[in-house]
Amino acid sequence: MGTLSFRLAAGVAALICLLVTTEALTQAQLNLICFLGPSDKYYFAHPLSCKRFIQCDTSRRGFDMPCADYNCWNQDLLTQDHCSNVDCTWVPCCCHVTGDPHYHTCDGKSIHYQGECRYTIMKTCFDPADHPELTEFNIEGVNYVIPDFSMERTWLKEVYVEVFGMEFKFVLGPPPQVYRKLWTGDWELIPLGIGVTIVCNPFIARCVKIWRLVSQRIHFKFDYGVRIRWGYSQLDICTPGTYRGLLCGMCGTCNGDADDDFSLKDGAYVGYLYEDPSWPPTPQTQGMYDQIGESWMVPDPDLGPECQDSAGRRRKRQAAVQEDCPEANICDVIQNVEGVFGNCAASPLVNSEEYYVSCAVDVCSASGDEATLPEVQHEVACGIIETYAKACEEAGLGVFPGAWREVTDCPLTVCDTVGYNMRYNASMTGCPASCGTPSSEQCASQEGCECLAGYVRSGHLCVPRDRCGCEDAKGGYHQLGDTWASRNCTHWYMCVEPNQIEEIQSPCGVGSQCQLVDGLWTCTDPIKTTSTTTPSIIIPVV
Repeated sequence: MGTLSFRLAAGVAALICLLVTTEALTQAQLNLICFLGPSDKYYFAHPLSCKRFIQCDTSRRGFDMPCADYNCWNQDLLTQDHCSNVDCTWVPCCCHVTGDPHYHTCDGKSIHYQGECRYTIMKTCFDPADHPELTEFNIEGVNYVIPDFSMERTWLKEVYVEVFGMEFKFVLGPPPQVYRKLWTGDWELIPLGIGVTIVCNPFIARCVKIWRLVSQRIHFKFDYGVRIRWGYSQLDICTPGTYRGLLCGMCGTCNGDADDDFSLKDGAYVGYLYEDPSWPPTPQTQGMYDQIGESWMVPDPDLGPECQDSAGRRRKRQAAVQEDCPEANICDVIQNVEGVFGNCAASPLVNSEEYYVSCAVDVCSASGDEATLPEVQHEVACGIIETYAKACEEAGLGVFPGAWREVTDCPLTVCDTVGYNMRYNASMTGCPASCGTPSSEQCASQEGCECLAGYVRSGHLCVPRDRCGCEDAKGGYHQLGDTWASRNCTHWYMCVEPNQIEEIQSPCGVGSQCQLVDGLWTCTDPIKTTSTTTPSIIIPVV
């Protein structure tokens, strides 16, 4: 016996129906099955309806038989008068932004748009009165030009999240950092501790959870399971399926209809401009991407007037792209059905071709001298391949990280760049030993940066236990020897011993001012400047 999974036909495509047993299926129901997927699950070959396929593709482990429609109603699978008990659950809405940048929408489309401004990536688009059970949020991103790339392509530099009346900013690092916006408009650094950090809006008693993964990336979560993962120009957003059809932005609506992802902010459909997704995109297709991206542009006075005139210069750069790009062969692993991603490449659950195009775009637009160019091209390809691996994992088609990283020669280099005394581990505990807690094997294993023997996690670093830092009264974590100030610099502190904080004399001179600079409380003085930091309304969870 096995469990069957079906994607519903148009109108209810957001659901997955799980049959209790394969033995209960009639032949009429079997005629609906398009192909056998992972874990003995059967899937339709299209998320909306099998009507789009005359017969199933046997090369994808399928059945050579016509597909038909079906519906899910009152927890019954209704097909040509045959019913069987089912359990219906919602499919999550997951979107990935990576590279220069490529927006892989919740419904499986990709938008390759190199704008140089601020854009709405994902936000809720519903009347709160109609859905009081859901949380409103808004996620925006700022792209920046990379001078080391030909045609000055852009990458995601900063991410802004608004939720519960609070606003947060994620920046690149290394390591990636998180800031909170104060009522004054200044940005204050949140010094992430050893465990989970909770930041609350005390006026409505709503909170978000933030922590640093063992891979050094930032994980941000709030009510109802909305999750954001950020690090090194890669952004992953997942919401529960209850948000389906209630979202908008570059990530699409997540309504089960991939075609309408090629629509502008005002709802105008521009998908008729789309042509074959081969590299490079045709001028007509790129024009469609530009229209979509520009429609979601958000005014930002900090970016200046150049941001408003980026589209024309970007099109000129794209027109100079060479079509003959053998270096893109490094991306072939994404579509190789016989390779390490074979199951994922052979499955319509993940649009492997779109990820291949994203990879080719980045590789073929990289620049450098003869000695460094191959390394740059390989690095950008690895970024796309990693995002593809994540998409495969979410579809239940994951590959052990150590396997695909070895085949592609794509190591997790952050372990070498963020700090010393750590090494890459493809399968380590998600709760490693730290200055505050022992290691726990109860957490799910994941790839990350493992501290060497004799060292423990101290924030994002690995240190000997006798060099552990301090956690202040508000949950902020500080390395041994760090100094910081309270708000307005009225009190100054130093971490003098592991978990031992002493108040010290203020270094501020007469006439100096206390202000936030790069998120740190800074005492500005004509003679000296001291950087400090303090969190606000932050509760540690160890």
